[in-house]
Amino acid sequence: MENELNYLINTDSILPKEYYLSFDCSNLLNNTEFINGNSKTIIEILKQTKTIELHSQLSNIKSAKFIPILNIENLENELLNANINENALIANISINLDLEKLIFSFEKQLEIGTGILLIYFETKIIANDKRNGLLLRYYKVEQVVQEKENQITIDQNNNNNNNNNNNNNQQIPFLVTQFEPCDARRLFPCWDQPNIRCSVKFELIVPNGYQAICNTPQIGSSSQYSDLNALKFIFEKSVPFPSYLIAFAVAPLMFFERKVTLPIYEQSILQNDLKSIANRDINVRVCALPSSDYLHDPTVAEFALDVAQFALEFYTTKFQLDCSLKKLDLLSVPKLPSLGMENWGLNTFLEDFLLTFPTTHLSRTQRIACLLYTSPSPRDGL
Repeated sequence: MENELNYLINTDSILPKEYYLSFDCSNLLNNTEFINGNSKTIIEILKQTKTIELHSQLSNIKSAKFIPILNIENLENELLNANINENALIANISINLDLEKLIFSFEKQLEIGTGILLIYFETKIIANDKRNGLLLRYYKVEQVVQEKENQITIDQNNNNNNNNNNNNNQQIPFLVTQFEPCDARRLFPCWDQPNIRCSVKFELIVPNGYQAICNTPQIGSSSQYSDLNALKFIFEKSVPFPSYLIAFAVAPLMFFERKVTLPIYEQSILQNDLKSIANRDINVRVCALPSSDYLHDPTVAEFALDVAQFALEFYTTKFQLDCSLKKLDLLSVPKLPSLGMENWGLNTFLEDFLLTFPTTHLSRTQRIACLLYTSPSPRDGL
């Protein structure tokens, strides 16, 4: 038991609150093994300390610094200028690979209050089918697929594609995460244990023609990034949840969408019960890689959308809980290490366990229904 506890991190001195994560995936088409990332974590210093301890399986931590927040009401500017803040304390970095821990030590005491922990690092892309982390997967392009701008724009004649393959056998790379039970530490340094819950906000840079999705809705539309052949996606901040539920994907996706209307409940003043006072809409999407099998056939996603809608409506009315999800994406993934994962706002499914066709066997359809029915559960979304 003592050895098991060594893997946990005590939060008596340091309590993380919010993760602001940025990843540059623009070189995905260049057969890269790593992507560059940085994290800005809002932490509360509860006791004076000279060390910050967190989980990590990353081998290349480039730099780390702690910036005290002098004005919490001006947090946006504090985050924007964190890298050039003159009050930053530079960290000495040590890694314990056996315990999968990262330790930052400082010459001066960190005073009680709120601060930003800024870390620059490289994340290794996992190509192994049976491991968790930031997963690299491929799908075969069967034909030239061109849709409206910023949706599906993968062209087999694009020079970015692998020229060693002929036009009918293109292998298109994409990224997706899988962290359960404790592999978020393979993506970025974090407090990777289920009793610690933080909100998360993503910024993702992706190749042109690719989409980015994560736990939360996108803010506005994607924008051209610098002079690179890339797009920047910025997403809303989430509610707090454990690190193993963090998720994102970078891929040329197509979407099948549906609006689901759910009731909003309020405690009755005169009676000790709840009543529905209004409704709110949630956007539910089935996200899939482009394929000639269903490029213009939305019926392949109808069953998944029907079950997801029924599950959301049932859980909301049965338990009379307001659904905290602003959207729910159901993503089909080739060679996922498991049948599915109920990430907050972005559920992933093995590709044969989401879409249905006229040839889909009844037993497979029932299995799909079971997976979908348990994915948007009260534990994670309500």
